[in-house]
Amino acid sequence: MATGHLEVPESSVVFTVKLPGSLAGQIRARAHASDRAISAVVAQALAEFLQRESPEGRPGR
Repeated sequence: MATGHLEVPESSVVFTVKLPGSLAGQIRARAHASDRAISAVVAQALAEFLQRESPEGRPGR
């Protein structure tokens, strides 16, 4: 029997932003090409950006 930890995903919230149409199109295309939801693509991109931009790799405020 495995005794590892099970990661529980954080609940999601609606977060509306306005983007240039061309950027939104690129995001839709990336989501379609990777067979993922637009939200998943955006969440990953923002998380990676915040990791790079924060001191010591911690999420920003």
